[in-house]
Amino acid sequence: MKAEQIWQAALGELQMQMTQATFDTWLKRTAVLSYADQELVIACPNQYTQEWLDNRLKTTIQRILSGITGQLMQARFEVWRPIEPAPERVELSESVAVSQVQVMPERAPIDWADLGIPPKFMRESLDTLDWTWPTLQAPGLRDYVDHARDYWQAGMGLLLIGPVGNGKTHLVMGLAKYAVEHDWTIAVTNSSQFLDDLRSAYGAVRAGQRTDIADRIVQRLTDVDLLVIDDLRVTNWTPWCRSQFFTLINRCWENEVPLLITSNHALNDLADRAGQIGLDEATLSRLTGSTVRITLSGPDYRLERKRRVLTTLRSTASSRIAVGA
Repeated sequence: MKAEQIWQAALGELQMQMTQATFDTWLKRTAVLSYADQELVIACPNQYTQEWLDNRLKTTIQRILSGITGQLMQARFEVWRPIEPAPERVELSESVAVSQVQVMPERAPIDWADLGIPPKFMRESLDTLDWTWPTLQAPGLRDYVDHARDYWQAGMGLLLIGPVGNGKTHLVMGLAKYAVEHDWTIAVTNSSQFLDDLRSAYGAVRAGQRTDIADRIVQRLTDVDLLVIDDLRVTNWTPWCRSQFFTLINRCWENEVPLLITSNHALNDLADRAGQIGLDEATLSRLTGSTVRITLSGPDYRLERKRRVLTTLRSTASSRIAVGA
């Protein structure tokens, strides 16, 4: 087979293994540069694509190429774009050397709202957390944050448990934004939103409109690199809702999609108990088996941030009054 035929066959298999959006983003604009010594060199339109393919898909691509050719194949990704000729010829002295340099396009601003990041955290990040706050001194927390991508690539998420006001949501939203900035796709939801979406789906099923809405909700949340579930709770769940949540967690487990989960409730409070529809043993097993569980405790981080804001505002007001006097 010719090099281009091999790559087109590989693209066909890859397209069946991922969403169309992911395929179009990372693979659609690739092409073969060269093929020699059982190594296929793939041209990428920019550095972001090169790094993403090298870090996320190289092993899979090499496995597919080996299956197509029947021999052990290597893949290498290089940034390459044809250099367009200058619109006009410029006459220069023979002593002047002319070189053409590819300029990487600037990255488009990220629409955090479209990705599900709440307005409260659009201007927040891991850097705006007060890492000196007692709550954030929990053993293992800083190691997870500092090596988050290593944990994610191993399919290991984070389960943050603790009372309200401990900075849990700020932390996971910061991690989610960090993931996007390093070319990971994310989905963001919370218990209330997930429950509302399921109720709408159930209503559509009962009305005889569509029967696949619940599955589409789960697919949207799991067809990503990283899933955030904020404020996990089981209040007002029905057996059907619980089964859909199991489907969600199970798909993440099977596809090694890391989970970033926060909850104000201990695992015992989330478990299925008499008189309450909680998480069953299978769901809890998958949750705890695919996450690093860290419990936060200490003073209210949210109230402290409020106190600091008020102190700043009052100080500014005092300065205005003094100047006016």
